[in-house]
Amino acid sequence: MSKVFEELLLRISSDLSLLRGVEEATKQGVVLPILSELGWNCFNVNEVSPEYSVGNGRVDYCLQMKQKSMVFIEVKRASENLERHERQLLNYSFERGIDLAVLTNGLTWWFYLPMEKGGWDERKFFSIDITKQKVSHLAKYFTMFLNRANVLDGAAIVFAKRIKKGREKNTAIKKAIPNAWNQLIEEPDELLLEIFSERVESISGYEPEIQQLVNYLNKTVSGEALDNKVSTKPFMQPRPGKSTPSTNIQVQKGTTITIDGRTIIGNTVKEIYLQALMYLYDKGYIDSVQNQIPYPTSNRRYLIAKSPIHQRGNSFRAPIEYNNYYMETHKNYTQAIKQLEDFVVICGLKMHLNT
Repeated sequence: MSKVFEELLLRISSDLSLLRGVEEATKQGVVLPILSELGWNCFNVNEVSPEYSVGNGRVDYCLQMKQKSMVFIEVKRASENLERHERQLLNYSFERGIDLAVLTNGLTWWFYLPMEKGGWDERKFFSIDITKQKVSHLAKYFTMFLNRANVLDGAAIVFAKRIKKGREKNTAIKKAIPNAWNQLIEEPDELLLEIFSERVESISGYEPEIQQLVNYLNKTVSGEALDNKVSTKPFMQPRPGKSTPSTNIQVQKGTTITIDGRTIIGNTVKEIYLQALMYLYDKGYIDSVQNQIPYPTSNRRYLIAKSPIHQRGNSFRAPIEYNNYYMETHKNYTQAIKQLEDFVVICGLKMHLNT
């Protein structure tokens, strides 16, 4: 963009008389000079049409080409609160099918995509403040959205939608982060525990029991709320509306489960898994699901496989083996029972956790 345009923007940002000016001063001293620098012929009313009629009202400017309306611009005096006028502008734009609309008081410029889905506030995708932003940034964004060539070939709408989508993405991620954290706290993910375990082992030289990690997280997270959006529930507490396998209680040592009428009692995950694997193998259920083995519980870990190697080449951390089938037992109790139940269902059976 030319130095002339940047100098114009600098002059506007420092022109205190704008704050005392009427609406016509804003149009003549700010809007028309900017449009002119952006390639519009402001003396051609068929290109920059003033007081453009829309139903029973009028919009200050309509940028058009060959009688096709492309951009609506509504101008207010510099001291005006723009929020009072955006609904009217957007209604006008929606009525005429205008893809790009601008509301400005000369110093602040709000840009809208009126035909996009969502509430009026969601259709505002960008704002410019001539008094606060760097002149190079101002020139860049004015050019993107209002340069004559960009408007005529549709590039302005492409830029606008790209920015709107990026903002929606960032907003969605920001809202999802505390929810994702809460889910990790309430339903511990085996990958999180595996990474935690590996780090403890690398520091101490000893592999911790999964339950040690869970107990630590229970204690730490319950006592250290980062803000009112972060869960302070115990690490193993099930979420409302979701239950642990077969019951709504937390799995503890001394677990008793029933698979297809067979009762299995174990004090550790290894004991439970070994008995379950032996039963499923001896009864031929493993053979019936050969095409689903190795059976993954994530994109990094298998529950059961014919060799004790996970997807990324790392070995099972706590395998049990029976007739050349291996199961990963490096899990907390709740997670272990839930994943075993999922696999049992794959085998066409039912599993119950006995209280």
